[in-house]
Amino acid sequence: MSATAIATVKKSRGSSKYHTYADLEAAGIFNQPVRKRRPLAIGRGDKVIPRNFGLSDSDLVDLRARHAAGDDVPNPHNKGFSYYLIESLKGLGINRNHSMKRVIERFKEVAGVDKDKKTGKTFWQTWKNKESRNEATGQDWLGRFNQNIEVLQRVPVGDRKNVTPYGLKLLRVGQQVLGTAGVVIDVVYGSSGDVMLRLNTDSAVPINETKKTRYVETGANEVDSPSDSPSTVSESVETVVGVQYDVLVAPSEELLKAGLLKAEFMVEAVEVAEAVEVAEAVEVDSGLSA
Repeated sequence: MSATAIATVKKSRGSSKYHTYADLEAAGIFNQPVRKRRPLAIGRGDKVIPRNFGLSDSDLVDLRARHAAGDDVPNPHNKGFSYYLIESLKGLGINRNHSMKRVIERFKEVAGVDKDKKTGKTFWQTWKNKESRNEATGQDWLGRFNQNIEVLQRVPVGDRKNVTPYGLKLLRVGQQVLGTAGVVIDVVYGSSGDVMLRLNTDSAVPINETKKTRYVETGANEVDSPSDSPSTVSESVETVVGVQYDVLVAPSEELLKAGLLKAEFMVEAVEVAEAVEVAEAVEVDSGLSA
């Protein structure tokens, strides 16, 4: 993707006073039923109706009751990818590192029990064999598995632009049910170099050690690419921008503090990332509060 294309993506987005999810909450947007919310310029160009990613009062009553009954980390999602991933990590052991291989094996088990009454298929069978919406950018089931994990790491971080925090429900289970800093999914390297997943029950910011942010000089409306311009927005985010969605990577934070990475570049990276059709990767369940 060329520098001009990146600038175009950035300029095409509507201006809005709602920079973060906290801005939407502070404005009382989610106190209104969905049918009464007006579309806002917070999406990828066209105005969209704000979506509530938090926990409702009834959600909290249910989650706290389940926790009091012995559930260490009550699952806030309806049965879907997010639900089964969390259950897989819980079953393997919270606050412990587990290899991706073990997580996938466990996922197949927990997502391969209940069958849909209409299709007679389990969630695993349906999800694994789901056809891609886009032949050019679609990925196989393993690629989608990895991307779904990364999207679940989207949580509000300071004043960084993010109005689609898919990981907020899980985060607030920690903050509003367990009484911790939050619950997040960490992606780290094990001692042997294998990618490991961890359900961290006391952190407000997920770690993703597989994402490395590089310092790239930026002009007013351009990005100097260290390689040939990628052909898709997602490739641009990955190889040129180097910041994946809104996941805070420890090396990025260190570079920012050291003055080696421009804060405005990180914001631009997130904006470009949000231009990607995230729904292609995310199997977001329907349990988000209205």
